[in-house]
Amino acid sequence: MDLLVDSIEHNTAKQVSSVARQNGLKGAMSEIYGVTHWYFTFEGHKGCGDWQAALGITFRVHHLTWVSMAGEGKRDYPACIGYQSPWYKEYGYIEDHFARVGVAMTRGRPVTRVGVIHPIESYWLAFGPDRSGDELEVQDRAFAELTSWLLHGLIDFDFISESLLPSQTSGKTRGKKLQVGKCEYDTIVVPNLRTIRSTTLRILRDLTKAGGKVIVAGSAPEFIDAKETKIAPLIEQGKYIMWSQQSVLVALEEFRELRIMKTDGTPTDKLLYQMRQDGDGLFIFICNTDRDSPVATTVQVKGSWHVKMLETLTGEEKCVQSSTKGGWTTFPYRFEGCASLLLRLHPSTEVLEVDNANLPGQVHRTTMSVELESIELSEPNVLMLDYAEYKLNDSPWSKPTEILRIDNLIRDELQIPRKGAAWKQPWAVPDSERAPRTHVTLRFSFNSTFTITSPIQVALEDASNINVILNNTTLSTNEQREGWWVDEAITTLPIPPNTILKGNNSLILSFPFGILTNVERVYLLGEFAVSLHPYPHIQSLDMKSLTWGDITTQGLPFYAGNVIYHCSVMIPTLCSSTSKQTTTLSVPKFSSPVLTVHNTKTNDKLGRIAFQPHTLPLGEIKEGNQKISITAFGNRYNAFGHIHLRDGITNQCWPDIWRSK
Repeated sequence: MDLLVDSIEHNTAKQVSSVARQNGLKGAMSEIYGVTHWYFTFEGHKGCGDWQAALGITFRVHHLTWVSMAGEGKRDYPACIGYQSPWYKEYGYIEDHFARVGVAMTRGRPVTRVGVIHPIESYWLAFGPDRSGDELEVQDRAFAELTSWLLHGLIDFDFISESLLPSQTSGKTRGKKLQVGKCEYDTIVVPNLRTIRSTTLRILRDLTKAGGKVIVAGSAPEFIDAKETKIAPLIEQGKYIMWSQQSVLVALEEFRELRIMKTDGTPTDKLLYQMRQDGDGLFIFICNTDRDSPVATTVQVKGSWHVKMLETLTGEEKCVQSSTKGGWTTFPYRFEGCASLLLRLHPSTEVLEVDNANLPGQVHRTTMSVELESIELSEPNVLMLDYAEYKLNDSPWSKPTEILRIDNLIRDELQIPRKGAAWKQPWAVPDSERAPRTHVTLRFSFNSTFTITSPIQVALEDASNINVILNNTTLSTNEQREGWWVDEAITTLPIPPNTILKGNNSLILSFPFGILTNVERVYLLGEFAVSLHPYPHIQSLDMKSLTWGDITTQGLPFYAGNVIYHCSVMIPTLCSSTSKQTTTLSVPKFSSPVLTVHNTKTNDKLGRIAFQPHTLPLGEIKEGNQKISITAFGNRYNAFGHIHLRDGITNQCWPDIWRSK
């Protein structure tokens, strides 16, 4: 039995700025370092790490957590795996997966039968005063093509450095194989080289004389040691082929260890793999680099093997039913989008018959929908104040200006360095330069449709150095400090009831300004809604009106916490008392780093939903009305992200893109 949630779109991906411009950002980070800041998904991190693991990277070094979000620190990247992020306690789900993959992929030795002479020295020939941009582009494209053809064609290989090769081979071959360091290759590919070293040429000629294979793909070298030669640097017994994907893969087919075909018989083109020889067994890791599209396949491994699947997300092992024919072990497998598969193989002379039903991925039939009963927020709602008037000392007020632009303007006027990507660390600023240069006053204006009588707070940095006045009420005495929000550097001050009034309200901050002063956004926190039309203002919040869908259009455009959906489902009574029914929760569409599911009555955690196909087996559930809670974890982008950046400028992330121009 399946449960269907039509759409939980906890849309922290759709950002809304304080000038009521709505971005349509959607998706996950494409690289671990330096691409996104607050918004990411567990699926995106897994996709990046799987791609790396399949290419041999098994030691992961994260940025981890920040010391502080104070000032420019909050504009570091990537997403902080620490207490500032609502999802950080769930992140072990990802790292347990990679810990298991890493253990398997560091055992034994890699099974790599193909070596490729790295073409960098031929590329260097195109540099110099007469270098040709066209030639550089052609060589760079050919390099990328070959890499993609081999990797996605599931022919694992290593690049060989010509400069290191003589010291790594000692000038000897081992039978028909070329030994390079501790690796051995059955064939060497010479890819579109213009120049080849004389040492490389001698080693490859000796290899072919010993019965080894050399494949010259595309143009043959015309120079030796980057010098013209009267005799062409031919490898007499080498195999010369055209420069095309088909020619290369056909020439290397005899060295293939793994073949994966789609159900229509065509080869896959989105999978990567790594194979390790561990004693007389194998470990194989395969990942789908397509984040969205599943693919049903037939997997074939050369040899006769017992096959076990190592479930990296749970630590379980499952035997895989396979068949052996023509020297290949074969079994079906469905790769979901962003999926990976870790296999352990032992030599076998017979076929192990085991139920394989779960491996290809089940297609679920929806029988009922989850009924939403109520929604709960894990944190207060947020009104972000990031436009203010400002003045220095007794100068006139400026027009309303974005807060980080104000910081730039003040620094320009005082002729001190701007903050940003190249700004020096605070500890590098000597005491002689830290004295205040001026006095700054900021005035934020905002509207409310009602007088707020419930508890509310203002969150800001450096509160002890700032005089804070809200509608003629002073808030900034040390006795009034309550705590912090998101980061310990962001202090919260209580706002007395009836201070925020119906109509226009004014928040004034006054403080001395020096080179280390942080001019940052200010936040109001409380039980209210925020409307963006015609400009951001406070409205009353009706929690009963919240429902599935984009939260930024339901009074929560700057909300930065989690959303908990309390649900019920009626499990029908089976006709047969001996029959058993299992239940699967399906949440096909959501925009959140990860979902967790709990039994509302017992508070037992039933599992997580983070990856395709966005389902969670709940096992056997008793008949009748059952209660579950689904937590859509948020991130901090809507409150701290670069939401003023115009669409299409960049998909990368560095401190300066927070600043308007």
